[in-house]
Amino acid sequence: MRIRDHFVLVTVTVIFLTGCASSADPVESASTNMIDFAEATLPISEVASPEISVTVAGEQYLRFVDPVNELVDTWLLYCVGGQYLPCRSTVEEQTARYREFADKLGDADWPVSAQPAIDELISELAGKISDNSRVLTQTTEADFWNAMNTPEHSGGSAAQLVRMKLRLPNVDATASSSNATADQDSAGASSQSEVRSALPLGYEFTLPGVASFTVHDAQQVSSIKGGAYSGDLLPQPGGTLFLLSMTWTNLANEVVGKVCWGPYSADLKVYDTAGRELMLSDQSGHIDGNECSNGLMNGQSGDWYQAFYGLPDSELDYAVFRSYNDQSEVKVSLRP
Repeated sequence: MRIRDHFVLVTVTVIFLTGCASSADPVESASTNMIDFAEATLPISEVASPEISVTVAGEQYLRFVDPVNELVDTWLLYCVGGQYLPCRSTVEEQTARYREFADKLGDADWPVSAQPAIDELISELAGKISDNSRVLTQTTEADFWNAMNTPEHSGGSAAQLVRMKLRLPNVDATASSSNATADQDSAGASSQSEVRSALPLGYEFTLPGVASFTVHDAQQVSSIKGGAYSGDLLPQPGGTLFLLSMTWTNLANEVVGKVCWGPYSADLKVYDTAGRELMLSDQSGHIDGNECSNGLMNGQSGDWYQAFYGLPDSELDYAVFRSYNDQSEVKVSLRP
C-alpha cells in the first residue's frame, strides 16, 4: 500500500492575559490592559489512508493486466509461429504494455500483505522489458530469433503470488510455454522455452507465399473411415496409425490440383516422442471427407486429412511444415 503523507496543521490560539492592580489591591483588575495572541502550528503524526480491500485490489489488478494478456494469442501466432516481422511488431507493442502495467502497479495502492509480491512483479517486468529491448536492437532475423531464445533474465512466480494474495484465480497454465504475458506466464512460463519450438493445436500459421495452416486435431486411431469406393485405412501389421485434421489456404499464385494433396511448395513431416519420423500414408486421398476432386486457387481454403503410419510404440510429438521456397519451417505440437 502506498502511504499518502498527510501533515495536519492544527492552529491553536493561545491567549495570554496580563492584568495590573494597585499594590493596595491584590485582587486582579477586571479591566485588561493588554491581550497577546499567538498562533502555534502543532504537527500531528502522519495519517495513512484506509487500506484498500482485497476485493477492490483484485479488481484493480485484473484491469491493469488485461491489456498485456490480450496479446497472448497474437504472440503465439506470430512469435511461436516464426513470422519475423509480425513478431517484431508484437514484441514492440508488448514492451510498451509491460511498461504501462509496471507503472500502474507502482502508482496504485495495495493491501499491505500484497505489496511485497507487487514489488517483485514490477522487478520481473523490468527484466522482461530489458530482454525485449535487447531483442529489438537486433538488425537481422537470425539475431532476432537468437535473442528471443536466450533471455538474460529468468522469470519467477510473482504474478501467481499476487493472485494468491488478492484471492484471484491461478495464472493460466495454457500460456505457460511462452513468454507471451506479464501475468499468465509469470508462474513458470517466463523460463521462455524456445520460441518457435512448438505452436499449439488450433493456431493458424503461415508459410509466406505458400499457404496458411491450422492443425485442428491429431490422434492415434485404430482405423480411418475410407471413402465410398475404398476400404478403411488400417495400421501396418504390428504398427500404429495416426490422423491429422487440418484446414489450409492456398497463398501461391499457382492452382493446387487437389485439396487433399496439400500445397505443392511445402513439406509435412511428423515425429514421435522418440524423435522418429512417421511414414506418410499415400492412401490419405481415400479418407472419408477429404476433398480430392477439387483444387484451390489463390486465397481459397479447404480441409485436409492426412494419415501417418507409426512403429508399435510410437506416440505423437510434433509436426514440421517446411517451405520449399525459403526453407522456413514451423513446428506444431501434436501432444494432447
